[in-house]
Amino acid sequence: MPAFTGMLSFLSSGFLVQHILRSKKQRHSMYSRLIVGLSSADMFSSFFGFFLSTWPMPSGTWLAYGASGNEHTCEMQGFFFQLGLCAATLYQASLVSFYFLTISRGWSKSNLKRYELLFHALPCSVALGTAVAGLFLQLYNAMPRGNVCW
Repeated sequence: MPAFTGMLSFLSSGFLVQHILRSKKQRHSMYSRLIVGLSSADMFSSFFGFFLSTWPMPSGTWLAYGASGNEHTCEMQGFFFQLGLCAATLYQASLVSFYFLTISRGWSKSNLKRYELLFHALPCSVALGTAVAGLFLQLYNAMPRGNVCW
């Protein structure tokens, strides 16, 4: 089941990204660019975490049906799953901040434009930092009763 829902989420996020990027009007909207970031991060977590599910786990992992990978495929899955989950969560925080500043504080587009780089750089850099740290700390292993290496 995770493979089906993971692929459905991956394809839906991919459709959303291409729909926004093809529209010149949408590309010029800060909100749409934040949605592209969130959807791109979701594509990582959906594909590597849920679609691949137990496949990258080392063969013979206890209670992991379909495990056919090795230690390196497990690390790869954990890295990209961490990258996607962390970035998606922080992009959601960026969207909340965007809405808070727009609705509650009445900020104009020009005021928000000054902070757009921060709204993108923070999720990307923190997610990449935690994903790389996980590699160096060797945190990406098959979970005993889980369906992902994380």
